[in-house]
Amino acid sequence: MAEPSLAPRPVLFVHYGQDWIRGSERCLLDLVANLDRTRYAPIVWCNAETLAASARAAGATVYHEPTVAGGERTPALVGRVAWRALTLVRRHGVRLIHANDMTPFPSLVGAARLHRIPLLAHMHLIPTEPERRWALLHQATLAVGVSRASVVGLAEDGMPADRITVVHNGVDVDALAAAPPSRVRHELGIAPTALVATVVASLIDRKGIDVVIRALAALRARGRDVHLLLCGDGVEEQKLRALAARLGVADAAHFLGVRADVGAILNGSTDVLVSAARLEAFALNLLEGAACGVPAVVSDIAPHVEGVIDGVTGLVVATDDSAAFAEALARLADDPPLRRTLGDNARARVRSSFTLSRWVRDLDRIYTELMARPRRTLGIVRGSTWPPGYTTWLRSAVTRRLAIRPLGSAEPPRPTDVADR
Repeated sequence: MAEPSLAPRPVLFVHYGQDWIRGSERCLLDLVANLDRTRYAPIVWCNAETLAASARAAGATVYHEPTVAGGERTPALVGRVAWRALTLVRRHGVRLIHANDMTPFPSLVGAARLHRIPLLAHMHLIPTEPERRWALLHQATLAVGVSRASVVGLAEDGMPADRITVVHNGVDVDALAAAPPSRVRHELGIAPTALVATVVASLIDRKGIDVVIRALAALRARGRDVHLLLCGDGVEEQKLRALAARLGVADAAHFLGVRADVGAILNGSTDVLVSAARLEAFALNLLEGAACGVPAVVSDIAPHVEGVIDGVTGLVVATDDSAAFAEALARLADDPPLRRTLGDNARARVRSSFTLSRWVRDLDRIYTELMARPRRTLGIVRGSTWPPGYTTWLRSAVTRRLAIRPLGSAEPPRPTDVADR
């Protein structure tokens, strides 16, 4: 509920990342652009010029500082960043810190505790156990996962359940559906009867694009007219181009680079959206495809299963199984009515559960609840938590440091390793 008697409450968004606009950056910009300005005043503190410029264009107050928290995480750096964060909090009277990335998080814990304001950790990735520990993610007032998979590790560490929640990402369904159809298919000379599968992803190993190229090769070897559109760039591009050439499908694997017209490509040139990701938190591209009525074929990692219902809005197959991807694509190529049904179901589901407006409302509700908490509960003592995992980590660290040798033992005990836990 709106509070017209109150001035807009400043929210400090903090992000450290590459100089691009991809998943987590897009989420931040969508939130900044759509927050109710009568209730919130967004302040963005980031290291990348591209994000800074986009946030500025969206109407936020922006601090572009390349050393937000990069490089080696030394105590001196953590302290400097914490002091800078505290300076910004005091200057603007910040009521809540929204960490959009875990890199600067240790410094933000100190600033939030000293000023007694809530600290939200937006979990766009699935951090490992050491990453969760060293980033101090358990000290968030609330960890908001983009999927259950992104916060399950925190729960397993013993972080209190009332400090963890899930808000799935959302997309602007109407804008995507209204995008004028792309002519990429025609421009590439792809026949109207061919099946066109599209991947929207960074060209990096964890996205599993090599699996999709192998599936493409298997289908082409059977004489099927299938083409693959690859929207994105990344360090694996040359390796993937070489794989396509080696498998004889260089003429059917079309590397389009980063595209600003993804909605148009999904609307006008795509029959099936594919994600063979090996690791993902929650893919925006699957929601984008669903908004355009495009069915998906995805790997069976947990976040995909949250976003795609097998046999209802798409097909879910085994991770790293190119043969399974090939069979799923062949099935959809042979059954246009099934493609339409899955696509229609996907569109209906994203409209009911994954809209941008729903996502913003959910975060607005969380902001309101966090800001309403008494400041005495947000200080160094009452605002902190000690999950059971901390005791295990501390004991393991002491054992390794001191190399404790039990009495009568000829050899020191083997230190507990991360892999043992």
